[in-house]
Amino acid sequence: RTFSAEAATPDVAHALDLPEHAPVQYLQQVTYLADDRPVEYSDVWIHSGRLRVTSLLLRR
Repeated sequence: RTFSAEAATPDVAHALDLPEHAPVQYLQQVTYLADDRPVEYSDVWIHSGRLRVTSLLLRR
């Protein structure tokens, strides 16, 4: 998964009910099989005001 901050394109802005060029989070995701063959690709745009990222780090 790769996350980045982007400016909303006209289509994304319309879909998320945002102004054009508003900040959105963009997620690109590829899922692979055990033999490294890709089986799923996703482009996801997330309204920045509705995003919450939580990270849990464990020390071993």
